[in-house]
Amino acid sequence: MEAFQKRGVELWAGMSLFGMERLSNKENIQTLKELDILQSMWGLKKEWEEAYDGWKDGLFSELNVGVMETAAQLFSKRIFKNGRDCKSYALCTCFVCLI
Repeated sequence: MEAFQKRGVELWAGMSLFGMERLSNKENIQTLKELDILQSMWGLKKEWEEAYDGWKDGLFSELNVGVMETAAQLFSKRIFKNGRDCKSYALCTCFVCLI
């Protein structure tokens, strides 16, 4: 995406020389926003899996349920916060079911 934006800036310099109007890049901006949302969601999934792996390998008698519940609530809040922007993605609903 960065290369695409750089190329757009280079082209704009040539277009302005001929008095041409700059093209709207609303779709590109929306795509960048969606990519940021998806990257943050995948980051959350990775964090959750790391936390879950730590819990599942421990002894049952040593589990701290309060810490686990708090962590799950925090992850859920973060997913719902990000999920407001990506309701159309099945990925978001999948993460909610995972936690």
